[in-house]
Amino acid sequence: MTKILLTFFLLLSFSFGHSAVAEEIITLPIVNFNLTSSNVLINLENTFANPERMLKRYYPTGAKIEKMSVDHNQFQFYATKRVMLISKTVFVHGNFDMQSNVPGCRSKSEKGFLAIMDFTGSDDLLIDNIEKFEALICVQEKSSTSLDISVTGRLYKGNNFMPLIASIVTDLISAQTDPLIKAISEEVKSAVH
Repeated sequence: MTKILLTFFLLLSFSFGHSAVAEEIITLPIVNFNLTSSNVLINLENTFANPERMLKRYYPTGAKIEKMSVDHNQFQFYATKRVMLISKTVFVHGNFDMQSNVPGCRSKSEKGFLAIMDFTGSDDLLIDNIEKFEALICVQEKSSTSLDISVTGRLYKGNNFMPLIASIVTDLISAQTDPLIKAISEEVKSAVH
């Protein structure tokens, strides 16, 4: 039975799959949240400039995670996801980079950051479908202790994008929004400057 389901799953993937042009984008829903802490903007900027502690606080959800490690702005782990009766483990390697003062926010009073997670070095199943994740982070300083933050995420399709498999990968990556916000919030609140 498992072989039949696996064969069916693979046939569906190949029959509905297509070779996508690199740089096709999947835009994720906007996420808004408030962050409070003393010296909150300075702490947020320091967290983004030195992401290792934040990444160590980050714990992915939506799959069984094993052997997670973080080194400065790089992270890696094995993720096992079960769909119906099929279980698949993939190696995930990411490089986290942050750019500040980027354009694209709704208001000139907002400060823009661009978070980039490049998955180069990950297993083919991931990189063939989603090459990288970018998030435009728009920060509105309400006071020295409060920020309103808006995050617009974008997934960049890989060169062998297959809609059926990519939908699972997309859902898995999209599910990381809350754990990343939690890691950022915890690190900003713990920062002492």
